[in-house]
Parts: sequence; C-alpha cells; structure tokens
Amino acid sequence: ENAQKVAQEVRCPVCVHLLRSLLSRARSYSEDDIADVLEGNTDYERTGDAVEDQMLKHKKGCNKHFKDDLVAEGFMLRPCKEVAPEIKN
Repeated sequence: ENAQKVAQEVRCPVCVHLLRSLLSRARSYSEDDIADVLEGNTDYERTGDAVEDQMLKHKKGCNKHFKDDLVAEGFMLRPCKEVAPEIKN
C-alpha cells in the first residue's frame, strides 16, 4: 500500500529513470535490499590520484546516484517547475 502511494508521487522523468535504475540493481524487492541500493555505499579501489581518490571517497548516496545515473547518462540540469514554478524553463 505504501509503495503504491509513493508510486503516485513519482511523476518526473528524472525520478522515474533514477528509481528504475536503482531498483534494477537490488537483489530483491525486500525493504533491506532496496535500502542497500538507495544508500549507494560502494568501496572503490584507490587510483593513486589524490584528487580522484578523495572524490570517490565521498561518492555515495544521492551524490553517487546523481553522477552515475543522471549526469553520466546525459541529463541536463534545470529548475523544476514543481519546486520553483516562478522560473520558466
């Protein structure tokens, strides 16, 4: 029932894309497996480059999902009409 309520709120194409991508990586649709995917904690191998290693150290959760699932896929940023209706796209 809760999942259906949440699904009704997911309207924007970015949310749909992100959730579809994340859920495809979950081992199952159990609450724990979905939570694991949403947390986005990944251990990265050190590259030897101090700047890249520092960036990868902080690449988790929303930061990781945003970069891996949206920016890397070519999504462009612009204000959301629902959040800021006064801004014209």
